Order: sequence, then C-alpha cells, then structure tokens
Amino acid sequence: MGLLRRLLNDQIRSVQRTNLMQARKFSEQLEAAVSRYTNCSLTTAEIIAELVKLAKEMRDQDKRHIDLEEKAVELVLEQAGLFANEVGR
Repeated sequence: MGLLRRLLNDQIRSVQRTNLMQARKFSEQLEAAVSRYTNCSLTTAEIIAELVKLAKEMRDQDKRHIDLEEKAVELVLEQAGLFANEVGR
C-alpha cells in the first residue's frame, strides 16, 4: 500500500501543475481513504481497491485534459488557416 500511495502522491503533484482544484480533490480522496484504513474501517484489500480506483480516476482525468489540449491546438490551427486564406485573397 505504501508504494501505491507514494505513486499517487507523485501523480497528484503532477496534476497540481495544471489543475490545482483537481489535485486538491485527489489529495483529499487519498487522505480520506488512508484515514479510513488507519482507523480500521477498511481492510487491506479494500484500501488497495480504493487506491486503484483513485489511480484510474486520475488517469481518466489526465486523458480528458490531453484531449482538450489537442482540440484547442486543432482549433487554433484551423483559425490560423482561415486567417491565412483571408489574407491571401
């Protein structure tokens, strides 16, 4: 569990560079899960499942972020092409 927690913390720091609110949400989810485990509310298997679920959420969020960046780049390139066509006339 310790290694998975460290990996998630590293990923949270990475997310924090681009999306502070999302990083806080992930950090709070991680701490809540670890706290429940520490208080014996979760078994080892349950905490691992929680951490894996959080890792998948983080991966999905990162993919959405990349998709949005790609769409923004495509839009800028399209607008630049339209502008170049208008100037060339």
